[in-house]
Amino acid sequence: MKIVIEGLAASITADDIRRDYGTFAPILRVDVIKDEPHAIAIVEMDMTRAEANFLAARICAQVHLDKRLRAWVPLWNNC
Repeated sequence: MKIVIEGLAASITADDIRRDYGTFAPILRVDVIKDEPHAIAIVEMDMTRAEANFLAARICAQVHLDKRLRAWVPLWNNC
C-alpha cells in the first residue's frame, strides 16, 4: 500500500524515510520528489489499507521544521 507524505524538508533522503517509518511495516520502495524548499515522499509499504490509513493519520499529527506534515493513502494503489 502506498502513502504520500508532504511537507518534508528538501534535504530528506529515502534512508531517512526508511529509518522513521520502517518500524511500522516493511518498506518496499521510497520515491522522494524534491521541490525546494520541501519534498514529497511516496512510500510503498507491505501493509493493509486500514494500517496505511492509521499510519497516515499518525504522520499528519507530526510537525517537521515548524510545519505540519500531511499524509494520505491514494484511492488507487497503482498510482
